Amino acid sequence: MKIWFRTIALSAIGAFTIASGSQAKAAGECVTIAHDIASGEKLNLDPARSTGLDGAGLNVSLYEALVDINSSFQVVPRLATSWKSNSDATQWTFDLRKGVKFHDGSDFDSADVVYTFKRLLDESTGSPAREQLSFLNADGIEAVDKYSVRFTTDKPVAQLPLMMKNRFAYIVPEGATTEGMESHAVGTGPFIIDDFNKSSPFWTVKRNVNYWAAGLPKSDCIRFTSILEPITRAAALISGDVDIATALDPQLMPMLSKNEDITLMQTKGGSSRNLTMLIDHPPFDDVRVRQALKAVVDRQAMVDGALLGVGEPGADNPIPPSSDIAFSHEIPKQDIPKAKRLLAEAGYPDGLEIELYVAPASAGYMNIAQTYVQMAAEAGITVKLKQVPAATYWKETWMKMPFVVAGWSARHPSAALSAPYRKASKWNDTHWYRDDYDALLDKADSTLDDNERIESWKKAQKLLAEEGGAITVAFYSQVAASRSNCSGYKPHTTAFYFDFREVECK
Repeated sequence: MKIWFRTIALSAIGAFTIASGSQAKAAGECVTIAHDIASGEKLNLDPARSTGLDGAGLNVSLYEALVDINSSFQVVPRLATSWKSNSDATQWTFDLRKGVKFHDGSDFDSADVVYTFKRLLDESTGSPAREQLSFLNADGIEAVDKYSVRFTTDKPVAQLPLMMKNRFAYIVPEGATTEGMESHAVGTGPFIIDDFNKSSPFWTVKRNVNYWAAGLPKSDCIRFTSILEPITRAAALISGDVDIATALDPQLMPMLSKNEDITLMQTKGGSSRNLTMLIDHPPFDDVRVRQALKAVVDRQAMVDGALLGVGEPGADNPIPPSSDIAFSHEIPKQDIPKAKRLLAEAGYPDGLEIELYVAPASAGYMNIAQTYVQMAAEAGITVKLKQVPAATYWKETWMKMPFVVAGWSARHPSAALSAPYRKASKWNDTHWYRDDYDALLDKADSTLDDNERIESWKKAQKLLAEEGGAITVAFYSQVAASRSNCSGYKPHTTAFYFDFREVECK
C-alpha cells in the first residue's frame, strides 16, 4: 500500500531558509516563545481554571506548585522542600520552602497551601483539578505549623506527591478569589505580569526580582503567543520573530535541521496520537466496529510515514508498548481480514462509511487522518475527512463530534489512565464509563505494593485496548526548536509542563 500525505508548502517559508546569521537580542528585548495550540477560550490568570496550552505557559511563569515532575516522572522539590508519609500512606506531611514571597510582597506559608487545595476541591471553583485530586479529603488538609502541611486521606495513597502535581495545582495566596484572578496574578513564580489583556495575541511577563532562587530567571522578560499554523510558526522562528517554538510539525524538521541558526530539541517520551470514537454513538457503540477500526491500522507505517519516524507505535491505551509497565509489549498488527469479519458480524458486510473530523491542531494530525483514510479503505471502510479550523477545534469539535483525531500529553501512569477514561473525568473523550475500570485504578492508587499496583494498571490497559474507543496509533515525541543564540529551554515529556527560568537569548 502506498501512502500519500498532505505536503506542507515549504515554498511559503523558503525565503527565510537563507538566514544570514543568528540575530542578537537588544538590551531589554523580550524573548518570544510560540506555542502550537490555543484553548479556543479567552485566557484568564486563575490557574485553577486555565485549560489551554497557551495558559499553561503563563501559569508556570507566574505561579509554582508544591512539587514538580521531571521528564522521567520523578518528583522534584519546588515550594515544598521535602515530604514523608506514615507507614500506611494515609498521612503525608510536606515541609515548605522558607523565605518565599508572593508578587505582592506577602510571605508564602502553610495557610496558602491549605487554602489552595481546599479551593481546588471546592465544586464552586469549577476546576478540573477537583476530579484529578479526588483522593484528597478537604477536611484532612491542615497546617501543622507555619512551614509544614499535612494531608490525611481516607485510604492509602502510595504516590500522593506524584499524583498531586497537575497543571492546575499552583499555589495562590490565602483569600485569592476567582474574580480577582481573572486578570490579575499574584504568585510566587519567576515572572510577574502587570498588564494583561485576555484578548491580546501576546502576553508579556517580566523578571520577578524577588524570586527565591538565586540567579533566576535569566531573562528580563518573555513574550508568549500562540501560532497554530505549522508553516507560520516555523517561518517566524527562521526569521527571528520567534525565539523558541515549543512544538514543531515533523514534516518541517528536515528543513529546519539544515539551518545553522536553528537548534532542534526532542524528548524521549511522547504524546499519544489517537483516533477517538464516542462509544455511545452509532456505529461506535458496537465493540466489533471499534475493534475493526483498530485492526486496519499499520502502526509502524503511521510512525514512519505520518510522523516521519518521530515517535513509536501505540497499542490503543495511554501507556506505550515499550514501557516496563505496558500490559503487552507487542505492537498490534494490521489485520484486514479480521476487520472485514468483525464488520460483517456487526451488520456491515458491504463495508462502512464514517466521517473523521480533523484540524492541523497539533503535530501530525493531518497526516495521521489522511493515512488512516487509505488504511481503512483496504477493509471496505470509507472514511470522509471533515477538516475544521484549528483555532476552534478543541472547543467546538473535540468531545462533540463522534470520530476525531486527538491526543494526550504524556503523564505518569495514574494520571494517563485517569484523565481521559475515568467515569467522572471532565475530559472523558470516548465516553468510557466503566465502574470495573475505575475500580482497577482505585486499587492501583491505594496499594503500597509496586507489583500489585502495576498489575492493576495492566488490567486497565488491556480493557481499554480491547474494548475502548481510542485508537492510539502512535506516541509522538515532543519536538521543540530555538534560535541558536538562545539557551536554557528543554522540552518536557509532558506538553503542558514548561520551565522558562533558565531561558536567555543573547
